[in-house]
Formats: sequence, structure tokens, C-alpha cells
Amino acid sequence: MINLREIRDNKFCVAVAGATDNKDKFGFKIFSYLKKKGFNVFPVNNKKKNILGMESYASVSELSRFLSEKNESIFLVDMVVPPKSAVDIVNEVIKCNIKRIWFQPGSESDEAIEICKKNNIEFVSHSCIMEESKKRNTEFKITEFKI
Repeated sequence: MINLREIRDNKFCVAVAGATDNKDKFGFKIFSYLKKKGFNVFPVNNKKKNILGMESYASVSELSRFLSEKNESIFLVDMVVPPKSAVDIVNEVIKCNIKRIWFQPGSESDEAIEICKKNNIEFVSHSCIMEESKKRNTEFKITEFKI
């Protein structure tokens, strides 16, 4: 297990799937919060080219290829997408050999969670990474949540 402080302090790469430049959406709030707090975040959005001055990647796979050229990898994918999209991204995460997913509230589905379990993907669901970070001063350990 690893905590959010370790992710931040060690500059592990965090992909935010569903990051956006629309200030009214949670994809913006999550991405901007993590960036402001010093996390090494990368926006993933197939409709936007640039978010908060950073190049946006069309897919987790595209970001994974970019990082591998720099001998880096995605440590965690934070999902801020609809449940149907989350299933597709979970399958992409598996193909990219990424081992951790955080499902923002409303992004998870039974199918996505089952796929994670079957493929030994660590995940958090039904919990907001931003709120947990605030409550626990970034010391929240990644583990599975049950409803």
C-alpha cells in the first residue's frame, strides 16, 4: 500500500482521466487541486489539447507511451468520467500494466470494479481523492472501499 503523500512527494505520475478546462466540472476541480498541491498530474481528455497550460493526452495509452519514452510510468489513474467510459479506461489501464485506479464518486460501476478485482488492480471507489487528501492531509492509503 502507498499513501497520497508518498505519491505526491515522490512525484509519481498520476493520470486524471476526464480532466477538463471547464471550471464547473469535477474534472477541473480534481485536476487543478492535485496540480496545486504538488502532485505530478497529467490530464487525459480526448477532446481537449491543453488543460491549465499542460498538454492533454487523448488516452491513458497515449500518456503511457509518452512517459515510457522518458523512462517513467503512470502510477495511478484517477477517474473523473461516466461509468461506461470507466470500463473502457480500466481495460486500457490493464493493457498499459498500470496497477492502481481511483474511481471518483459516480465514475465507478460494478463491471469496472469486477474487472479491477479479476486483474489485481488496486482501487478506491466511492471516495473523492481531493476530499480524502484534505481530510487526511494527503496520508490516505489506497485500499478498496465498500459501500
